[in-house]
Amino acid sequence: MLSGRERVVSLTQIKRAAAKRARQYGFGTPLRLAVAGVVGTQNAFRALMEAAQQYLEAGRRYLEAAGQRSLDLLKVAHLVKVGPLIIGSARGLNVLGKAVSLDTTLEGGKLSHYGFFGIACACDIHGIVTLLKRFDQEVQASRNGGRPYRAPAIEGRGRSKRRSVMFLHNNYYNFLYLADALRRRGWDAISVSIEDPHAPQNRFYHGSDVNLFDPDPEGYRSNLFDFFAEAEKRFRMIHFYGVGTMSIFPANFDTRRSFDALPVDFLRMQLNGIKIGYTVSGCLDGVAQSSIAAWSGACNKCVWQSRPDVCSDAGNLAWGRKVHTMCDVVDTGGSPALDWKGKLDKVVRDPLTMVLDPELWRPDLDIPDKYRLSRSPSELIVYHAVGNYEMRSKNGRNIKGTGAILAAVDRLKSEGIPVRLEFVTDVPSKDVRFVQVQADVVVISSIMGVMVPKPPRR
Repeated sequence: MLSGRERVVSLTQIKRAAAKRARQYGFGTPLRLAVAGVVGTQNAFRALMEAAQQYLEAGRRYLEAAGQRSLDLLKVAHLVKVGPLIIGSARGLNVLGKAVSLDTTLEGGKLSHYGFFGIACACDIHGIVTLLKRFDQEVQASRNGGRPYRAPAIEGRGRSKRRSVMFLHNNYYNFLYLADALRRRGWDAISVSIEDPHAPQNRFYHGSDVNLFDPDPEGYRSNLFDFFAEAEKRFRMIHFYGVGTMSIFPANFDTRRSFDALPVDFLRMQLNGIKIGYTVSGCLDGVAQSSIAAWSGACNKCVWQSRPDVCSDAGNLAWGRKVHTMCDVVDTGGSPALDWKGKLDKVVRDPLTMVLDPELWRPDLDIPDKYRLSRSPSELIVYHAVGNYEMRSKNGRNIKGTGAILAAVDRLKSEGIPVRLEFVTDVPSKDVRFVQVQADVVVISSIMGVMVPKPPRR
């Protein structure tokens, strides 16, 4: 009866089986399952539950007889496992299906559903449910004894009351200023970092509204769970940055290029209706190295071309698949529409999160003495900068094209033009603007830039 291997061809058979199971466990009115179709070879079928409002109460009664394992599924995902079927809302089935597709231990695992309320064939999801249950227990413990984070303070917060978004991880300076601008427009918006504020990479950042780092491991863990407990009740959307960092918790970060770590906190947020967004970090983010090479030839100038631990077809595409499996929107920042960045169902190619603060980068800055440039009469100053220059340059390879820029400046000098290159590396990001504003020409890259979308026609 309704076994996982049985190919159901008759609606009458489904109704009879459901009625028999309902009588067996005291469901009351039988669950009537309107079957849309069965795909036996994929162990999945599309269906719609006609008696949608009864499934939860019926499932609870069944679970009392079925055991604790199924109760766990109900608690963490609001879904009911009845025999070989999982019954519940489309959202819960969709999120659980994402987890199944990301879990590489479930060979051939798939969970398909149909409709606002639906049913799906169940594969072995016990491991996923166990992780969700364990995480739920830790969050509940934090709520009982943790401390709330309330910075910046905003009156009337709550997902039901206002637009809200949390920007997670450092995206140079973009998230910090975007959150500030949204707050001025009435949003509940903050930028959050979990990194050590004294780490070397912080010279490239402008800070965050909240920093959860603590050098004490227990204090750090407590900060993360305490903040998550508030965040899942406060924000309607989480938007993050960084390859392999799909989580608030470093323990859930990807450590392998297969990108198969399960972001249990993101799964929980999606089960609660929170949207997930992502901003890409560069050309290798979701695009095969071979695709970039064919499109531009830039890979021949990049030090990562022969570093599969950093950039490869398989790894780049694996991360793209994970992003597009989990995320609701992906900001590609004007990158070429290749591979996963070309999946237009979720991709935003117009300006979205890569923002600047016009006040911070205004042209009439007061220049500190340490950054004031001397200038000869009629001298032309060309500005060019590369962060982590030593790490990103080797044997003539440099993705920013620094060698070509140097050669161009030398050629202009040989022609008698008064020009000089002001090359900057590893200067704090907040300070490079003082050099930029004094330059006549700013050269970002001579090899690979971004694709700027055409403005809409009016």
